[in-house]
Amino acid sequence: MAAATATKLGRSLQQRRTFINARVKWVGDPYLDEAVQRERNLKQLLSLKDRIVSSPSKSLPLSSLSLLKPLVNLHVTAAAFLQKYPSVFATFQPSRSLPLHVRLTPQALDLHKEEETIHLSPPHRSVTVQRLAKLLMLTGAGSLPLYVVDRFGFDLGLPHDYE
Repeated sequence: MAAATATKLGRSLQQRRTFINARVKWVGDPYLDEAVQRERNLKQLLSLKDRIVSSPSKSLPLSSLSLLKPLVNLHVTAAAFLQKYPSVFATFQPSRSLPLHVRLTPQALDLHKEEETIHLSPPHRSVTVQRLAKLLMLTGAGSLPLYVVDRFGFDLGLPHDYE
């Protein structure tokens, strides 16, 4: 019995290392690097698009987009950002007394509707559920706070209103 106690005590005193500090040589992929560089503003663009589409009038005053600059993580002014993407955003003035507004171009609105259709399709929903299940399996507790899932929402292909 004393030997069994000594063995248990010996195992509990053993040091265990769960982290391996290894250095891996970074190998660049020119095609991936080019795609990332070309689409570096994609998250900001989609965030602005979602905010515009979620408004009742499907447009927002340009001044309100300027206030959203820190929330959307824009590195330039909202007006400068919108000018970079004339095929997505269009500015207009609803009346002389109102400020400039921003809306989506007809092509961008068609793409948004197509995206919504895909997000609501049963095959896409099942793939999304599988991705979330895999993410949850990586956690020891089998659950994650919602803010963590929010951070991975774009990468998991979740719709903006997935909650």
